[in-house]
Amino acid sequence: MFSDSENGAKNSAQPTKPADAAKAKRRKKAAFAILFAALLAFVIDAFIYEPHFALHTQETEIPAPHWTKELSNLKIALASDLHCGGSAASLRLLKKTVAEINAQKPDIVFLLGDFVNRNANISRQDLKDMADEIAKLRAPLGVYAVTGNHDEIVGAITVIEKLGGAGVKFLNNESVKISSPFGDFYAAGVRDISEGDFDFFSALKDVPKGAPLILLTHVPIYPALPPEASATFSGHMHGGQVRLPFIGALISPKILPFNSDNIGLLLTKRGNPIFITGGVGTSRITVRFLCSPVVDIVRLVPNNAAEN
Repeated sequence: MFSDSENGAKNSAQPTKPADAAKAKRRKKAAFAILFAALLAFVIDAFIYEPHFALHTQETEIPAPHWTKELSNLKIALASDLHCGGSAASLRLLKKTVAEINAQKPDIVFLLGDFVNRNANISRQDLKDMADEIAKLRAPLGVYAVTGNHDEIVGAITVIEKLGGAGVKFLNNESVKISSPFGDFYAAGVRDISEGDFDFFSALKDVPKGAPLILLTHVPIYPALPPEASATFSGHMHGGQVRLPFIGALISPKILPFNSDNIGLLLTKRGNPIFITGGVGTSRITVRFLCSPVVDIVRLVPNNAAEN
C-alpha cells in the first residue's frame, strides 16, 4: 500500500487531462497556421509574383563545334514562349521582356516561337499591340524567329505578316548568312513540328558544310537534330512552369526522354549542344514556381574536341 504522501507525489507529477488537451489544441493551431502561411506564400509566389514580376536574365557559355574564336564575342539574346494572351498583364510582361533584352545590348536576338496564346478561354493578344512592342527591340544584326505550335494554331501566316512588319525575320525551313564584325555565320530555322510543315533539308540546303551554324526550332526535337548545327536553340518546355526542390519539373513532356529536366544546356548523343530556354510566358494556367520567366544571354565558344 502507498502512503498518502506517495500518492500525492505521483498525482502532482502527472498533468491533468484538460492541460493535455489544451497543449494538443495549441499544437494543432500552430501547425495549421504554418501550413496556411506556406500555402499562402506558394499561391502568392506561383500565381502572382513569379509569372508577372520575376522576369530575369541569365548568361550561359556553350562550347560549340564549327564555331570560331572570333565569333565567341557574339552576344546572343534568346526569348521564347511569350504567350501573349490578350490581357494587360501579358502585354506588360512583353514590354518588360523587350526592355530587358535591350538593356543587355545583344548583337542579335532569336525569338523561339509561341508569340500568342490559344487555349480554352484564353484569347490571343492583339497582334498590332504585340508588333508595336517587338518593333522596339534593338540588335545590330537583327531579330530572327521561328513559329511555335500556338502560332500555327491561330494562323502562322498572320503572325509572320504582322511581326515581320515589326522587323522580325522568320526562318521557316530556310537559312540566312549573317555577316558580323566577328565573322560570318549562318542561322537556320524550321516551322513547328507539332502543327507546321518542318523541313530540315530545306532549312540547311544552302549552308556550306562545316560553316558556323545556329539552328532555331520551337520544340527541342531530339534525337532528330542535324549534326551540322553548332548549336540548337529551342523553347516550348517552359521549364515545366512548376518545379519542386530535388524533383525538378512537376510536369515533364517526354520529348527529351534522356533528361526529365527539359531546361538549359543538353547534349545529343553526337555531342551537339541544344539549349532550351525556360521561356517568358505561361500556357494553360498562369502559374510559375521556382521557374521564373527568363531572357537568356548566350555566348558560343569553339569546341574543337567535338570535331575530332
